[in-house]
Amino acid sequence: MARMLTCMVLVMAACTVYGAPGDTLVLSDFRTQDWGIWSVDGTGTDSGAVTNKFENTLRGKDEGQFKWSFESPPGWFAGDKSLAYNGVLQVKLQAISWTGSFVPDFDVVLVSTKKRLSLGVKGLRRDGDTTRTYDVPLHEKGGWTKINPAPRHSAQSNVTAQDFILCLNTLIGVRIRGGFYSGREETQLRAVSVVLGQMAGDAPQPSTAAQMKDQWMVKMI
Repeated sequence: MARMLTCMVLVMAACTVYGAPGDTLVLSDFRTQDWGIWSVDGTGTDSGAVTNKFENTLRGKDEGQFKWSFESPPGWFAGDKSLAYNGVLQVKLQAISWTGSFVPDFDVVLVSTKKRLSLGVKGLRRDGDTTRTYDVPLHEKGGWTKINPAPRHSAQSNVTAQDFILCLNTLIGVRIRGGFYSGREETQLRAVSVVLGQMAGDAPQPSTAAQMKDQWMVKMI
């Protein structure tokens, strides 16, 4: 009887620590977490990231064609990050205003402590999107590429399962693009979360372009 109770306690503890596929591993809280703005050469303004504590949102803006993103604070996603593999990065993004033409670029970047392991994905937001929720698959067949590939791999291809898991294990930040247009714009980040995935090998991954497109699951809020 004592052995049975011990086993039950261990199972319950494992469920508490690891959860189940679909559980939220980490969620943004802009009231208490120090999210900021990452940029290559500024945004043309001095305002930086502005938090709306009532709505729990984060807003940024630029004065022209500047490359900038919202960036998670250090330690935002702690613990065993490999649990996110085969999961989903969910992003709720809102376009407040914009001018100029749409400029394609990396929409989400997973920043690794090792430069060569940082991964990015394009094609998340489309020209004309306003307020939407984007579900980004966290595995090597989700459209990710190496943003700083070794010179001999300059084609930015061949992201393997090992590459992706190594990126997760060395993850220090998540960047969500805020500057999409060549003119002035203002963008609001409403929420970011990481959802627990299946253990590696437990579920088949999409292999065709059509399957990958279906898995983006872009939907209106």
